[in-house]
Amino acid sequence: MLYADIKKYDRDNMFDLILDFPKQIESAWQRARGTSFPLMSSVDKIVVAGMGGSAIGGELLAGLCLEQMDIPLLVHRDYTAPRFINSRTLVLASSYSGNTEETLSALRSAIGRTKNIIGISSNGELEKLAAEFDFFFLPVPGGQPPRTALGYMFFSMLAILQYYGLLPEQDDSVDEVITLTRALGQHYMDYGNPDNPALSLAHQLYGRIPIIYGAAEPDSALPTRWRNQLSENAKVLAFANVLPEMNHNDIVGWHPASTFLDRVFVIFLLDDAISDRVRTRIEISREIITARGAPSCIISSSGLSKIARLFSLLVLIDYASFYLAILNRVDPTDISNIDYMKRELAARLA
Repeated sequence: MLYADIKKYDRDNMFDLILDFPKQIESAWQRARGTSFPLMSSVDKIVVAGMGGSAIGGELLAGLCLEQMDIPLLVHRDYTAPRFINSRTLVLASSYSGNTEETLSALRSAIGRTKNIIGISSNGELEKLAAEFDFFFLPVPGGQPPRTALGYMFFSMLAILQYYGLLPEQDDSVDEVITLTRALGQHYMDYGNPDNPALSLAHQLYGRIPIIYGAAEPDSALPTRWRNQLSENAKVLAFANVLPEMNHNDIVGWHPASTFLDRVFVIFLLDDAISDRVRTRIEISREIITARGAPSCIISSSGLSKIARLFSLLVLIDYASFYLAILNRVDPTDISNIDYMKRELAARLA
């Protein structure tokens, strides 16, 4: 039955894009590692300008860099560039389509304040701006939804930071990511296997509101990516937060006054590197949530390197959100609300 539903609802072959993710990572890394980037003046901060699926790679990278880089990396999601951008700032303009209006606007306001600019996209207006203002442009293959191009965007930026010596060498970690995501994908793609963790998770989430909690390890952007994949692929509202922050606000909402608690499903994303204090906070938080009658589960990362552990959890939600879309009888690729927003913006602001 699931096979027939996949054929019916996955009209744009999202499943194939998810299957090919390890190849995408390998391609992105080889392309970027084989690129000679321009000479750059001394850099003391990095700004990634992007939105949606093109920004999440920057968020994940920022988390990875906290312990491996000596300068700050900020992900900027808005129309204007931060005031602090100057000649010592590296700006990475990340727009898979090359036409994201917020990213292009922020980029235009940064041009003239720094020459350290690299654009990353499949084509579009961003490529034209690079030619007009003479900054470096790194092309990536196009033709797919931005949220499925995380491998192209994240690993291109990772290679750039390694090239300029801002990050230590990542080649061994990237090799591990490719091997691990390929092995996990072989397991998750088998929707005829009742022990498939991705399919089991989709069934647990079916008909419920997902709430995802994570921690700084392996990356505080993980819950955000999980939430976004569930919203875009499965067409469900989902919510996300991180510990210990949620223990200072969100946790109070687990109260009988919240009348929908019997309709949620809570996921805690766990990693071996989480500190004992945060691990204990997760245990106590889960006790509070369980006492309110909400089902929950803990999902642990796998892998040795930080980046491999990160992507072990990212590939799981790709498959689980796809299966949930099929259970919900919706096209996982469809983004009708975003398309409507773009049309109405164009019409009303013309």
